[in-house]
Amino acid sequence: MKIKNKLIRLIKRPLGFPSEDTWKLDEETLPPLNENEILIQNHYISFDPAMRGWLNETRSYIEPVKIGEVMRAGSIGKVLESKNSKFSKVTIPKFNKAIDDRKSKKKWLKITKKPNIVIF
Repeated sequence: MKIKNKLIRLIKRPLGFPSEDTWKLDEETLPPLNENEILIQNHYISFDPAMRGWLNETRSYIEPVKIGEVMRAGSIGKVLESKNSKFSKVTIPKFNKAIDDRKSKKKWLKITKKPNIVIF
């Protein structure tokens, strides 16, 4: 089964508020998982004020996102497939990485309690 992954790439540095032409939506086919990797389907992706600073090519507490790179963000998702003994399919991992629809990750935090999520 081939799994498609959607990625949001930075294609130009915005002047002022980012616009639609700041980004490019890409799609890739994911390779099979390697040992100790997990496949996550994102359910929630953060949108934080700090992200605007990452779009500038200036010195900061974190390296800026480079042109052509996938935009990073915190997210919470569901494990679809696991080759890591610490994460089963029922695990809900949280990670700070790139904005992907589905992607295998190497660094995760395990959420041990089901979060109370209120949607308005």
